[in-house]
Amino acid sequence: MRYFQICAPLQKTFLVRTDCPAMIDALTLKFQRYVSEVNERPPKNCEDCTEDPLLAAAESADEFLARLDQLIFERNSYDDTVLAFHGAAVAWQKKAYLFLASTTSGKTTLAAYLAANGFDYITDDCILLNRTDFSVTPFPTPIHLRHGGMDVLTRYGAQPKHYTQVADRYLYTPQNCATEPLPLGAIFFIRRTESENKVVELPANAQMIELMKSPITTYPVTAEYLQLLSRLTKTNCRQLVYSDMAFVAEVIRHG
Repeated sequence: MRYFQICAPLQKTFLVRTDCPAMIDALTLKFQRYVSEVNERPPKNCEDCTEDPLLAAAESADEFLARLDQLIFERNSYDDTVLAFHGAAVAWQKKAYLFLASTTSGKTTLAAYLAANGFDYITDDCILLNRTDFSVTPFPTPIHLRHGGMDVLTRYGAQPKHYTQVADRYLYTPQNCATEPLPLGAIFFIRRTESENKVVELPANAQMIELMKSPITTYPVTAEYLQLLSRLTKTNCRQLVYSDMAFVAEVIRHG
């Protein structure tokens, strides 16, 4: 039996045990630089997933990864120095631009499009924002595109040249990935539409509501936490409504 350690930046470390080649390939594809094989002795301070019955009983790589994703979501914790937001992020001229939105909002496709058009890829799911200076730590796991997202990129001429297809997903990592923490450029609360392209200035209370909906994990609503979100509203936070991803690129390039 082989042991694999998933060690993502500023997050809890997870241990997975498997000797199934398909499961090992799936782990490597999903986590790439963040997974490594370790000795049989579990590392200290490591969340051990190996005894989970549903993970052990998984009969396919898809089922294995789905259960592992659930375990990580349920058990993960983040370093006290960061806020973990659910969203995508890219960099332009050494500043980070964040897209906060719910699942199926198009943020992954948008990040993939921008990465194909000169922007540096930061993440497509988990944004790690420093609580003190609001710098963003890159977490460039492979992009997971659905069929619809790949179709959109193809229409834009921005589809990846090389990818791996796993079930209904296309996996690849852009060549241009950010590697060092970057200062915050702007936060966009994105909404995809059929025909509108506009940037909307939001009052501070509306920004607070959007920010409180955006963490990827649950944070206690303390006075300190609310003060932190209030500080964020004083940065460049706006709503971005778009139907054309090229419009988003122009908004970032030209401020």
